[in-house]
Order: sequence, then C-alpha cells, then structure tokens
Amino acid sequence: MSITATPITVVGRVITDVTTRLTQTGDKVANFRIACQERHFDRTTETWVDGDRMYLTVVCWRALAEHAADSLRKGDQIVANGRLKLREYTTEKGERRTNLEVEARAIGPDLALHTVAVARPDWTVVPRQQELLGPQGLRQTSEPPPDDPPAPGEDVTRAA
Repeated sequence: MSITATPITVVGRVITDVTTRLTQTGDKVANFRIACQERHFDRTTETWVDGDRMYLTVVCWRALAEHAADSLRKGDQIVANGRLKLREYTTEKGERRTNLEVEARAIGPDLALHTVAVARPDWTVVPRQQELLGPQGLRQTSEPPPDDPPAPGEDVTRAA
C-alpha cells in the first residue's frame, strides 16, 4: 500500500450480488456492496441494540475478483482488508455523489458466523525447488509441514 493510502479492515454483510467485468487491459474486476453495523449489549435493558450502519462498495482485482465471484453470496458475513477510497461521480441527472469504497487486498468469511472448507491450490514444483527438496519431493513425505496445525487428537509433543 502506498504511504497516502488509508488502510482499513471492515466486517460486514454482503448485500448485493458480486458483479465482474474485464478492463480494457484484460484485468478482471469485481464489485459488491456490504453493510457494516455495530451491535452492543445494553445491560440495563438486557437486549442487543443496533448501532449506526455504513454501506461500502468493495472492489477486487484479478485473482481476488475471480475468487470473490466464485465464493461470495448475498447474506455472507465477511472481513475485508484493503484501502479506503472516496469516489466522486456525477449521475445522468447531473447530481454529484460520493461513494466510499474499499479496494480490497484480502477477503475472508467471518468465522464467528461461518465455517469454511479451504480449497488449496496444488502448487507446482519448479526444477530448482525439486532439487532443494531432495529425492522425496513435496508431496511424497509422510510428515506434515512444520507449520501445519496438528490433526485432532494428534500428540503435539513430538520431537522436532
């Protein structure tokens, strides 16, 4: 992110379908809107109280645009990280408008409300990487990579 960008992380509910298009240079771009709303518990009334609501347009580029279009649906609660932009435009009737946008770098489901199954890419090993990995290669070893979380019930005290 540039030094003048305003970094932001927002949590919100997807309220529109994800629309995609290709730019003149062939880059894929996706847009959708989210509603962000605070809620807090009022101890005096013992009820949840809705706070202010804010609407944002989320803009995604290239692979993120493709993944967002494949994954997100109306009603999904998401976490989006990127930079905040204020876009000004004029309507067909000549009215000046402004729109808050998040140019997203990363988007994910809010795991407080959703569970997900991650589809991990099958990374191709280039010859130099294969040489560094040795004869067993990337997928042939029975040991999980050291940064993988242990499986449920697995002994986590194994020697390194």
